[in-house]
Amino acid sequence: MKKINAKDSLILSAGELVSVSTDIALKLSIDCGRVWITQEGDETDYWLLAGDTLVLQPLRHIVIEADGQFSRMDVLPCLLGERKPVQEFAATA
Repeated sequence: MKKINAKDSLILSAGELVSVSTDIALKLSIDCGRVWITQEGDETDYWLLAGDTLVLQPLRHIVIEADGQFSRMDVLPCLLGERKPVQEFAATA
């Protein structure tokens, strides 16, 4: 499992997955592609597209998979008011 920090970038080939965790709440911003994300302790799985963001909860096992295409994500600092695991888009799978 890889520890991620603010200002990291994740680049995944189609079908590739990565297992990550973070010590603090961080925001994942999708630059391109489509990804599937599941977080330990969260019953919802998330499908994110370019432009979408999701708050990654601290001290949890997080799995991210690129769905059928190259995907690039930036890991950003999370503001105090953003620390709930709510995505900024309407659809969940």
